[in-house]
Amino acid sequence: MHVRVSTALGTPVIADQEELLVGSLSYPLIHADSGKIEGFYLQSGSWFMPDNLFVASASITAWGTAVHVRSTEYISPPEDILRIASALDDPRKFLGQRIIVQTTGRYLGRLYDIQFDTKTCMTEWLFPKRFLTLRSPIPASDILEVTPSAIIVRDPMRVAPELQSEEAQKKDLGFPEVLPITN
Repeated sequence: MHVRVSTALGTPVIADQEELLVGSLSYPLIHADSGKIEGFYLQSGSWFMPDNLFVASASITAWGTAVHVRSTEYISPPEDILRIASALDDPRKFLGQRIIVQTTGRYLGRLYDIQFDTKTCMTEWLFPKRFLTLRSPIPASDILEVTPSAIIVRDPMRVAPELQSEEAQKKDLGFPEVLPITN
């Protein structure tokens, strides 16, 4: 299933073994190098659950109207999960980051939302927003680098060489245009 983070926020999280509502999804932790969603912070609405809890993506068993995990044992403070320690310490953030085109330096907007696959938890699409206007989505495969100050992407207006016509490729290589001979 493909889900946008903006629609996933607030989704209830249920521990199946205990049949307990643990909280709701709050904010994703996204690994800046791979684009993988490592997990989600939880917002707890109860008195006996602390507010700084985290559920790793690997612990999620099902997505639907609620997110299911096997047990409350899979929910803990983020500092207790060794696998995500590097992502926690990384100063590069994802959501809210500026998106810049590599070749021209053109500013496309701030990353407002992402779409991800719930099976792999990999980022698929970036949704920039500029001046309260949503811009055209950018495929995650166009990300070249994530720095502390910006997400650098390929130029979305430039067509890949393998998709260009043969004549356009010759012009790019500097070959003179050959006109057909007519009688």
